[in-house]
Amino acid sequence: MTQSSGTKGVRLYSLDAARAIAALAVVLQHWQHFLWQDRFAAPTEASPLYWLFSPFYDKGARAVTFFFCLSGFIFYWLYAQKVRERTVGPASFAMLRLSRLYPLHLATLLACIALQWPLTAMLGHPVVVENNDFRHFLLNLPLIHYWGFEDGYSFNGPSWSISV
Repeated sequence: MTQSSGTKGVRLYSLDAARAIAALAVVLQHWQHFLWQDRFAAPTEASPLYWLFSPFYDKGARAVTFFFCLSGFIFYWLYAQKVRERTVGPASFAMLRLSRLYPLHLATLLACIALQWPLTAMLGHPVVVENNDFRHFLLNLPLIHYWGFEDGYSFNGPSWSISV
C-alpha cells in the first residue's frame, strides 16, 4: 500500500492482536482490586490461575506504556498525511479525540459514583480509590483529575491515563 492511497479501510490486525493482549494484561493487573481482605487488596498471588497469568498480574501495568506507544503510532498512521496536507490541525485533532474519549469517560465517572458512594456508605470506607469527593468530581469533569491538583486517584482510577 502506498502512502498516497491513504489508510481508510486498512486494518492492522497484528496491532489489534497486540492491543488485545495488552488489554488482557491491564485487566488482570487490576484484578487485585476485586480480591479484598479486610480493607486492603489481597496479594496478587491469591489471584485466579496465578501460576499461569503471573506475568500479567505482576507486570500488567507496563501494558499502559505500550498502549501510549501504540496510540502514538496509530495517530501517526491515521493523521500524518492529513497534517502534512493541513486538512487536520491541532484544534480539529483535539476535537476528534475528545469526541471519542469524553462520552465514555463521563459514563464511567457516573457509573463509579453510582457504585462507589453507596458501597462506601455501606462499608464505612472507600473501595479501590479513596478520593471520591465533590472536589475530585469537579476535577474529573474537564479531564484534569491527574494534573497535580488531586490528592490521589479518584472515582475511575484508570482514567488517569486519559487525563494525562
